[in-house]
Amino acid sequence: MRPLSDLVWGSPPADATWTWKSICKTKLMMKNAYTDGQWQPNVKPWYFNTVWNNWNVPKHAFITWLIMHNGMNTREKLHRFGCGSTDAGCICENAKETLPHLFFEYDYSKVVKSLIHDRCGACISMSGAMAGGYGNVGGKLKQQVFANILNACIYHIWAHRNSARVNGILLIPSLVAQKIREVVRQRIKFKCNAKMSRSDDVWLEKLGIRL
Repeated sequence: MRPLSDLVWGSPPADATWTWKSICKTKLMMKNAYTDGQWQPNVKPWYFNTVWNNWNVPKHAFITWLIMHNGMNTREKLHRFGCGSTDAGCICENAKETLPHLFFEYDYSKVVKSLIHDRCGACISMSGAMAGGYGNVGGKLKQQVFANILNACIYHIWAHRNSARVNGILLIPSLVAQKIREVVRQRIKFKCNAKMSRSDDVWLEKLGIRL
C-alpha cells in the first residue's frame, strides 16, 4: 500500500484518468501556498503584480489571467483539438494564431502598441512586463499605469480579434489605440487622488489627463 503522503501529494499512477492527473497537478501547485491549514504569505505567481493590480479594469485583468494560463481558444489551439478547418489567424491569415503571435507578433498588434508607446512611453512587451513587471519605470504611479495599459491592450486586441472572427469587422489600429487610451484615462482619473508629486502630475498631463 502506498504511504498516505504519496496519496496526498505524490504523482498519480500512469493509468490514472486525465481528471485525477489534473487534480494531483493542482494539489502539487498548492502545496507551497497552503500549509498546516493556513495560506502562506507572499506566495504569488510571477505575473501577480501586473495582472492583479487594483488599478486595472477587472475584466481586462481576467482576460490577461486567462492568457497566463493558456486559457484562450485561439485558432491554433482549436485546430489542434480537431475543431475548425484552419489554424491561421483571424487578423493575419499568414501564420498560426498562437497567443504570443496574436498579441506581440502580428503587424496589427505591433501598430496598436506602437501608437500607445508614442503617446505615453509604455513599452508593451510580454517578456518585459510579465517577467519583471514594471518595477523600474520610475515610481509607483507609473508602475500602476503601465500595468493598466498592458492589460487594456491585451483586452482590446482580443476583443477586436473576436469581432474580426464573428462579424468580419476590424477597426483600424489608430481607433483601437484611441479606445485604449480613453479607457486608461478614465480608469486613472477614477483611481488617482489629488496627492501626487509634481513630476507625476506633469507626466499625467502628457497623457492628456488633468485631475
